[in-house]
Amino acid sequence: MTKKIVLLAFIFFPFSFIKAQDTLRLPLNVTLFNNGTKLPGSGFVGLLTLPLHPGISAGTEFQLNKNPKKQIIQTATIAYFYHKYAQHGIQLYTETGYRYCFKIRLTLEARLGLGYLHSIPATGVYKLDENGEYENANSFGRPQFILPSASFSIAHRLRGTNVSAFFTYQIWMQIPFVKQYVPLLPNTSVHIGARIPLNFSKTKK
Repeated sequence: MTKKIVLLAFIFFPFSFIKAQDTLRLPLNVTLFNNGTKLPGSGFVGLLTLPLHPGISAGTEFQLNKNPKKQIIQTATIAYFYHKYAQHGIQLYTETGYRYCFKIRLTLEARLGLGYLHSIPATGVYKLDENGEYENANSFGRPQFILPSASFSIAHRLRGTNVSAFFTYQIWMQIPFVKQYVPLLPNTSVHIGARIPLNFSKTKK
């Protein structure tokens, strides 16, 4: 439990530095993604693994510096994915990244991060009872860690708007998956999403 609290504090700690201002601008980042338990470079054209294991994510970000062209960003994301016959995964993670903005409404970025994963079995779980027979065991999942994650993104701002469409290739490690024989499970996720700017006006008394 202590490890979970420390990790959650680490994820949200950077957001405590957001200064009070009349208008707070935090984008909403939403994606649909496919997650595969493969090494980087596996799958169709080295990116897309089959069969599909769908997921959805939502999050936000803020800029740590004031350079409009070379941005240092911090993200916070919550996500869910389903891996058939294996697990339902609930993710909560943060990433620190570098974003380079071109004049043609195009951006490139790279991020490193870590986070928490709650893994819920996607199949029945059974255990031996005192009579030596198997019985159904209710499982609410087990705590895991995302350590580390690495993401690479390309985004394009839609003409006449502040909305950006983006593609992200993410590599992350699930620790510990099965301590006895697979303590470290590599995952790759392919995201397609949108960055939607939101403005929150400060209430004046």
